[in-house]
Amino acid sequence: MNLAAYRKLIASRRYPRLAVLLAEEDPCAFAASWTNLKPVEKLVLFKLMGTEPAIALYRSLPFEEKYFLLLGHPADSAAPMLEGLPPEVRRLFARKTEGFYDRMLKLLLRAEIDLRLTYDRN
Repeated sequence: MNLAAYRKLIASRRYPRLAVLLAEEDPCAFAASWTNLKPVEKLVLFKLMGTEPAIALYRSLPFEEKYFLLLGHPADSAAPMLEGLPPEVRRLFARKTEGFYDRMLKLLLRAEIDLRLTYDRN
């Protein structure tokens, strides 16, 4: 995975090219560097992935990342990214299959929550 190249494509809004590259990518390769991405980059990449690669990535992410992507699932969460784009490019962001959200939710509910509680002993 070339994070710098993906960032450049996101910044230049070359989403069709990015979607092609993502289709060739091993989704689990993203998990290792996923936390290095900015929130908007995460949403763009996840929304441009195909259904099954997106689910494979989602499975390998920690609870907090799953929760973030679940909250970012609604179509209107991508609105700022879609402004001024032609309809055929906007459609790239809405190609998940029916039941995708339900699959995400079920995986989230099964995920372990790693709560790191801190406290002051004084």
